[in-house]
Amino acid sequence: MDERSKKYLGFATTLAQRGLPEALRTSQTIARPQSIEASVALPPVAYDASSDLVPVSELGRGGMGVVHLVTQKSLGRGVAVKSALSAEATVRSALVREAKIMGSLEHPNLVPVHALGQREDGTPILVMKHVEGLTLRELLDAPTHEGWKPLVVGHGDMLRAKVEILIQVCRALEFAHSRSVVHRDLKPDNVMIGRFGEVYLLDWGIAIRLTERATEPEALVGTPGYLAPEMAMADPTLVDERTDVYLLGGTLYEILTGRMPHDAAGAIAALMQALAGEPPSFEGVDAPAELVALVTKATAKNNADRISSVEAFREELARFLVFRDAEFVAQGARLAYARALASSDAGAERALFEARFGFMTALRMHPNDATIRQELQTTVERLVERQLALRSAQGARSILTELDDPPPAMIAKIEALERELAAERAAAEKMAIVEHEANTSAMARPLAGAMILGGALAGGVALLFAWRAVEGVGTYGPREALTVDLICVSIFGLAVVIWRRGLFATQASRRIAGAFIVAFVSMVLSDVLSYSLGDTPSEAAARSLAVAAMLGAAIALNVRPIWPVVPIMALGSLAAILFPSFALVVASAAIGVTFLICWRAFRLHAM
Repeated sequence: MDERSKKYLGFATTLAQRGLPEALRTSQTIARPQSIEASVALPPVAYDASSDLVPVSELGRGGMGVVHLVTQKSLGRGVAVKSALSAEATVRSALVREAKIMGSLEHPNLVPVHALGQREDGTPILVMKHVEGLTLRELLDAPTHEGWKPLVVGHGDMLRAKVEILIQVCRALEFAHSRSVVHRDLKPDNVMIGRFGEVYLLDWGIAIRLTERATEPEALVGTPGYLAPEMAMADPTLVDERTDVYLLGGTLYEILTGRMPHDAAGAIAALMQALAGEPPSFEGVDAPAELVALVTKATAKNNADRISSVEAFREELARFLVFRDAEFVAQGARLAYARALASSDAGAERALFEARFGFMTALRMHPNDATIRQELQTTVERLVERQLALRSAQGARSILTELDDPPPAMIAKIEALERELAAERAAAEKMAIVEHEANTSAMARPLAGAMILGGALAGGVALLFAWRAVEGVGTYGPREALTVDLICVSIFGLAVVIWRRGLFATQASRRIAGAFIVAFVSMVLSDVLSYSLGDTPSEAAARSLAVAAMLGAAIALNVRPIWPVVPIMALGSLAAILFPSFALVVASAAIGVTFLICWRAFRLHAM
């Protein structure tokens, strides 16, 4: 122990001998004011049954003051009135000083001051808002107290509720520090939680303005179980904002362990612990590592080694809550992952996607958590494996991109599947082209129409000419034969022009359409050739039907339903030779039947 510490330990021991018993609870505040607040005339305040302020009951008392619940009749409300317990000038001055400090600090987490005045006997009184609720000390001592219920609604996390309370305390201290005021007595006893969850930092009786440190006399003030090392030295010039940081760390320590930072048997032992400045021990305590580290940093012996400000302390608490939320989310994701391992295929995939979403959300909340990152990678890899099993390369690659460093082996698997699927698509496209080119459905309907129209017209005209020739009322010579040929060619040519898209849409349809064109042209050329050689109509008809039979056979190889045309044309050709007098009738009938067969074949093909 250095010379300065020895000096102040001796000072504390002397002070203890004069009136600080060893058995004093280490949570009780030592308040021994040495200076007197500058005298200021205070307005008189009537404080009795006949005045506006009517005492109701005592709320509590400390070493220097007592607080009463008072009814303010003019406003019909209850207020808290604090008055000095002693007539000593220093005690009364301390109350005035506290009132002025509290009055200068207006913040949602600080109790509003309504008035400062004095009674008829000169005793100063401080009129404040009456806060109904429980102290943090009362809640910590009773974990099953009803007062916890509104604080844990929605999450049920007791530690979270305690940290949220401490965050509100930090906000009050931040404001006070912005006004150069240090509290010096932060502890669970001085934190009040109202009925509706509001948090107040109480008891500013030993607070100090940093601008007045140089004029403050040496005095040991504070709570022995919480004293920062510089407070134990009783030198006010050593106190600054980081003194309250130490007290915040001590309060957090008690929240985590149930013990004060200087958990000694009495005041002197607590003072010695404070002077030694050893960080409080977490031995045998299961506490979050982040909060343990925060307590250790906040309660460093030298204030230069502590967290720089209350704001930084609050940010660490807020970060812990985010990390704690991340852990809760990750725990849900772990349950989903376990469910996936025990589920069927469909259920497993849903659970894996749920787990992936949970781990991703948790990692966004806590980006540096290596455990959650690894769990996300494991989940994503399992999802990728399922996508690969389903042969969904796109799905697998999309999921894998969620990893910052995807495994090379998994990338190789996806690339192999992509190559395999590309080869299959190429083969399928090639097959589709082949099937498309072999399709004749587009030409079936126009050909059917051409056949029924051409067959009816050409067959009818041919039969008319032939019948007239048989009856002797007309002739059936080259002109009549070529007229029938011209009708057939015209109708088929018109069909080709009108329905050329369907007739020539595919390779198969082009082949069939071409075969019919060749057939019609060949029959016309056969008639022209026959009549050029001087053949009789029966000989010309026989030749033309024979050519049609041969060409029909060729067409029937691609369009099987028209195969009956072949024997009909062949028999017609034979009949024209054997029965020349009926050759023209037979030829006309054969042409009509042929067109009818072709119409039926293409009509069925189009359905």
